[in-house]
Amino acid sequence: MEIIKSKEKALEMQKEMCEAFIEYFGCNDPVFEDGKNAEKAINAFFGWRNTQWKVPGKDKTPNELWLEEHQQVFKMPKVRLKEMYDQEDVGIICDEEAGIGIFPDYGFVKELFKGDYRKINNFKDVVCGLVEHEDFMDSYILKKLILNNPKRSVEVFSAAYKNIKKIEDVLGLFKSRADWNKKPEPKLIPVRT
Repeated sequence: MEIIKSKEKALEMQKEMCEAFIEYFGCNDPVFEDGKNAEKAINAFFGWRNTQWKVPGKDKTPNELWLEEHQQVFKMPKVRLKEMYDQEDVGIICDEEAGIGIFPDYGFVKELFKGDYRKINNFKDVVCGLVEHEDFMDSYILKKLILNNPKRSVEVFSAAYKNIKKIEDVLGLFKSRADWNKKPEPKLIPVRT
């Protein structure tokens, strides 16, 4: 029973985080020139969220709520993305169930599903990369992108794979992934202090 309540609370916290994220960035998947700019952006977001954003139904910031309970301000650790500083088109994706994920080259993926994929010089390589390299992108997020854009997905994947005619064919490209049909576990963990 306690685990279920913790999971429900974690999902509620992630939903609130996503609402704040979208309010701050204007979307759930902003793309940054490189990892250094993504690092600055995510840290600025957490600073804003903790000091200015009001928790729904409480009309107080997370810092104010923490201070009431603990008599001291919570010091948010800085997110460090140094290993991604040289990576381009770094995307930060906030999802209610998957939490926050950071993906190099996400700008290309976003363009495939939401923009003009023909602008990408080697878009077929990006499509093949999504299929052939499981570490390119989180399966849950990728599946969500595909299902939210079924017509576009068929169009894009059929350009690289000739046997693609319908959305089921696209999904079939990923059936060998062990995590393809798994829902993510919440990344936020409620704690008692």
